[in-house]
Amino acid sequence: MHQSYWEIPLFDLDIGDEEIDAVLNVLKSRWLSQGPITHKFEEEFSNYIGVRHALLTSSGTTALHLAYRAIGIGPGDEVIVPSFTFIATVSPIIWLGAKPVFADVRSAKTPLISVETVNPLITQRTKAVVFVSYAGNSTGIEELQQLASTRGIYLIEDASHATGSHINGKNPGSFGNIGCFSFFSNKTLPVGEGGALVTNDDKIFENARLLRSHGMTSLSWDRFSKVFNPKYDVVDIGYN
Repeated sequence: MHQSYWEIPLFDLDIGDEEIDAVLNVLKSRWLSQGPITHKFEEEFSNYIGVRHALLTSSGTTALHLAYRAIGIGPGDEVIVPSFTFIATVSPIIWLGAKPVFADVRSAKTPLISVETVNPLITQRTKAVVFVSYAGNSTGIEELQQLASTRGIYLIEDASHATGSHINGKNPGSFGNIGCFSFFSNKTLPVGEGGALVTNDDKIFENARLLRSHGMTSLSWDRFSKVFNPKYDVVDIGYN
């Protein structure tokens, strides 16, 4: 018996002259590390998401790692995560010596955590809960935002699969204390690699900004554009 089926690709890149020209312009500018285009992207992305700050990173995993570290997650802490997610949501929690606690999802049709699946898991050790949007779906994020606020824990959004979607006029990434995005090649906004951390919290942003690049108080573009003092210090053990 002949059986027919559809082959649906996971993703398909749409790259045209605009993207190619953008890459060439960066090469011609000779700013191959963090520079003016990075700074412009951060400004435009924060405006698009509707938050005060955006910080570009080398990957979505890096953004999550910085998010966890920026709020002080460490040994003895618990972080509630979905039982249905990619490993990058969980790995940085273990790197920092904390314990991931897995919450069930609503259903196979709506594979997202909810107030009902998260609330029973909150303990005195719970530092944060991570909401992972799936296929652009962020159902329940508003209720979880209220729960996190009531219980005094951080809400972190892994919005890697939700760039460009909306919930009641708001963008995913703007509900939590921190939103994390991926620009990997199979995401909505692909650049090959890369990610972003967004937040409205000035302290969290400053913590993440320092940790992103070796705990340095200013970087090459900062000093070149005279945003910061031409001298710099290293004030924390950061990453690269």
